[in-house]
Amino acid sequence: MLIQENNKEISTCIKRIITHWFNKGSVLTYVDINTFDNDIIKTVYEMQYLTVISRSTEKKVLYQNEGYLITPKNLRAFKDKFMFLSMEEGWKPDVHFLIIFEELELSEINDVFKTLLHYHVFKVLVINGASNSNIYTYNPFENYGCGIVFTRIISYGKCLEANITKSFFDKPVTGLRNCTFRVAFCDTPPFYINPYNDQRKEKLVGLEQFVLQTLSELEQFNVIYTYQFNPEEGSIIGDDMIAYGPMRSIQKGDVDVMIGGLILRPKRVEAFSYLYGHYTNYDGLIILVKKAGLVSNLKNTYIEFDVVLCGTFFYNTVQHWVVS
Repeated sequence: MLIQENNKEISTCIKRIITHWFNKGSVLTYVDINTFDNDIIKTVYEMQYLTVISRSTEKKVLYQNEGYLITPKNLRAFKDKFMFLSMEEGWKPDVHFLIIFEELELSEINDVFKTLLHYHVFKVLVINGASNSNIYTYNPFENYGCGIVFTRIISYGKCLEANITKSFFDKPVTGLRNCTFRVAFCDTPPFYINPYNDQRKEKLVGLEQFVLQTLSELEQFNVIYTYQFNPEEGSIIGDDMIAYGPMRSIQKGDVDVMIGGLILRPKRVEAFSYLYGHYTNYDGLIILVKKAGLVSNLKNTYIEFDVVLCGTFFYNTVQHWVVS
């Protein structure tokens, strides 16, 4: 057992990480991958700090994950089973991950982070239960890695001595500066206007082009339009969260962004991160006025009668009396 063999060091370390990462009452997904180790889950339960959902990768579980605690037996088990988590509607690669290996060679640690990078898991700590409970992470955003590559593995040393408050994902450095993102598009005005099809001297810019251009200026990244897809060709998302159609190019890594008036559907929400402009092709004007306060019933009766109206009414009444 992991905890028994490491003199409760992992147990203490887990408690410290959980209380640092999660608010009390949060939901933590515990995934055992071939370790059959009850000590870790027992430690988390005894904290009475989180709601824990214990599961395996053998069967889909439909709920929104708020964090993962994963215990693989070794690298092979991890690579074989981890992908099944990403094939669920509740898959959340942007939450915190704590992964504790029962067996892991030092030469295999790089492969662990390559797998995590492939599934866009960045907020992660990896504990090597077979090597003095050393703890590791990586930073695909340092040195302008842009979330695409990493150049080193960050070691915090023994888990009990690690200062996890310095984890990179809480304090990003270079962010998206100098990154280049490949964009797939289709010619669907007003969302995207292909400049090669626009015969005007002053080229018009589509709404989504403008948004992307503005973001690139603010965050200092570059955009290249590399692939044009047919707007008549739809994209569907299977029950395993695999896309079919143009959106498949994102999952395959051929492009990073797709624009062109794509309709936001529930399945797409689960499978992709997105920016969505509701009715961005309409201009609108919103006028805000002071909210009316409470008034008496009597005031409600005569509030509609201004000075001119009252004067006119009085004049007509007098005239009626005189004529009579």
